Amino acid sequence: MLNRFNRYHLFVLLAVLSLWVGLLPSYYSEEGVYTVSSFEMLFNHNYYMTYLGGNIYGRPPLYNWCILGVARIIGYSHMLLAARIVTITATIGSAAVTYGLARVLTRNPLLPLLAVLSFLSGDLLFRRSWIAYADPTFAFFISVAILCMWFGYSKNQQRWLWLVLPLLSAAFLTKALTCYVFYGMTVLTLLIRERRWQYFFHPISLTVHIATLAFPLIWFFLISENSALSTRMTWDVWNPFADYTWSLTGYVVELLNKILVYILRWAPLSFFVLYAILRKNQAQHAEIDPTPSWVKTLFYALCWNVLPYFLTPGKDQIRYLLPLYPFISVLCAYVLVYRVSPVVLRWTMASLVICIGCKLLVSPWGVPWFSHMSPNFDRVAQEIMHRTRSYPLYATDNVNMIGILDALRYPAPPLVFPDPHVQDCFYIGDPKLHPNDTILHNYILYPGYDVCGIFCRGKACNVS
Repeated sequence: MLNRFNRYHLFVLLAVLSLWVGLLPSYYSEEGVYTVSSFEMLFNHNYYMTYLGGNIYGRPPLYNWCILGVARIIGYSHMLLAARIVTITATIGSAAVTYGLARVLTRNPLLPLLAVLSFLSGDLLFRRSWIAYADPTFAFFISVAILCMWFGYSKNQQRWLWLVLPLLSAAFLTKALTCYVFYGMTVLTLLIRERRWQYFFHPISLTVHIATLAFPLIWFFLISENSALSTRMTWDVWNPFADYTWSLTGYVVELLNKILVYILRWAPLSFFVLYAILRKNQAQHAEIDPTPSWVKTLFYALCWNVLPYFLTPGKDQIRYLLPLYPFISVLCAYVLVYRVSPVVLRWTMASLVICIGCKLLVSPWGVPWFSHMSPNFDRVAQEIMHRTRSYPLYATDNVNMIGILDALRYPAPPLVFPDPHVQDCFYIGDPKLHPNDTILHNYILYPGYDVCGIFCRGKACNVS
């Protein structure tokens, strides 16, 4: 019979294993953005700038580098699978960071394992851990940077800060400038709470952090064509405010909706944690100080980091908070260890294990069902290839279809946006965006939602 410590190890292993189950459904959401831009990077041989449809995309390239590295091993025609492998690997890496952060902050041997199980739960377990977006990789680099900083701080060893420079630079090259905000707010919280100014104002610390902040400027101004990248990445920060129609009632409703979404995305764990907080239960082994200093510091760091996203108007995007998932997981684990009764802890563990079991057992049948119920992109792509084989093919939108066509056409060049002067060609796009163009055929990908049409110009319109 396994003791509790070994059972938790087994549950963690099963949770990690479940991430790899069901990797092969069709494209989901906007995954095609990164596979298409990776194909274009491969054929353009420009590894410092991303392109989409032949135009500058304005995103940093590191996630594409990772995708191409995996695709080189498994084959470039499997670009979507390569992207998902990168995402899952980054998710597992963030789970390891969560474990490491808990080990740095507490000596309780069960809390780090509970933190990992908390991390690998809810929306992340079923969806966010495998979708081919840059966010999990972005979050991984930020999380490791914060862990190195916090570990060095706890040991009063500045040498760990040297790792912050490459890690935050990698986070910046993965997605956004906000990596510096996540890290900076955490450092600021430590400074205010702990008041150990000498650590962060040590010459090594100052050198590392100045060099870290200088890296984006070096990238923007010394790498050719990156004026577009700096514009896009700056615009991403202010974009939520650009077209927002302000209404006090609407804004308050939006904030309440975000709270509900955050709770549901962490379910069922969030239900038990909220129950424990509201009931103020304490476990029998509670410490003399009911709330250790590190818990307060971690909580404040979490609040200061979440606040800008929570107050920013617009649609909730919880994936932007992935760098904070280790903080949330460690705090949830603390509540489960020190603030709930053994009965509640058993119920919590049972719910988490049931979720892991569902992911392991349902995915082998759920993936074929998903592929059957979702549009048959592969079938439509094959038909498009057959219908357009006589003349050049271009594309104006629908990145997921473009991603499949690029994979089918490989090693031919990827599809790009058609030049207005190009005649005698086909191109695919949304009929609503091209109401005056000649359309040969319409494919309904999602009933009432997504349509892909084949359009023609010149002599291509004579092809039946």
